[in-house]
Amino acid sequence: MAFTTPDRDEAMIYFDKASRYFHRALDEDPLNDLYVKSIVVSHKALGLHMEFHKQGVAPLAMGIVGPWSSYSAKTAKKKNTDLKLDVFGWMIIAGCIVALLGLAKSHVPPSPSG
Repeated sequence: MAFTTPDRDEAMIYFDKASRYFHRALDEDPLNDLYVKSIVVSHKALGLHMEFHKQGVAPLAMGIVGPWSSYSAKTAKKKNTDLKLDVFGWMIIAGCIVALLGLAKSHVPPSPSG
């Protein structure tokens, strides 16, 4: 949330909260390197936030695109279309396999009479 918020003071609230949670997690599991690295990064986050917003690329550069953007609506529509095409494709493949099996069974060579 902090990176998507252009207001520095509001972003600082989110960064402080994240830092507190990282410290609390580190207290619970002191050997976890991920928590240590997260704390280090959280201290650098405000500087990154200011730099991204100064350049005007914050939400997009961070890979954060909220529901307010047309990008996410287009992506959701594309995903729905892709799913329909995938299902339709698998149905065609299944139909072809059933047809081939039926064709193979109908053309079984006669057994030799003994």
